[in-house]
Amino acid sequence: MPRYVVLESDIETKSQKVRVMRDGFAVLAIGFPVPWLIFHRLWFEAILLLPLVMAISLFSGNPETMGIVLVGNLTLGLLVAIEGDGRIIARLKRRGYREIGTVAEAQNYEEAEFHAAELMARVPSTKKKEAPKPDADTDMILGLA
Repeated sequence: MPRYVVLESDIETKSQKVRVMRDGFAVLAIGFPVPWLIFHRLWFEAILLLPLVMAISLFSGNPETMGIVLVGNLTLGLLVAIEGDGRIIARLKRRGYREIGTVAEAQNYEEAEFHAAELMARVPSTKKKEAPKPDADTDMILGLA
């Protein structure tokens, strides 16, 4: 069963402020690792993986090396399938989202969103409060005015 990670953004943008992301096994990535990475906009990972896929495909012309090709492609696909969702979450964290919790008891995405709403109700707001401005008298004493 996949777990869902709840991410919150402190940055005011047009995109979602709270996101629920699946962190599990990506089945389609086994057969199509590079297109899966490109579809999810993981450009750096796709660029790193493409030369490996091309190097493995060089062996595909010879019938004696088909085992190497099969094992190599399966290995790369499994690597992307296992780590792919985690890379998406890491990309969101680099863009200003922070993890506020996980939902492990959800069967599907809708149920995960429901549990995430409960989690958001329990977590206090993280908006930064402005520091109170000091008195003018304090500034005069400190020589700041």
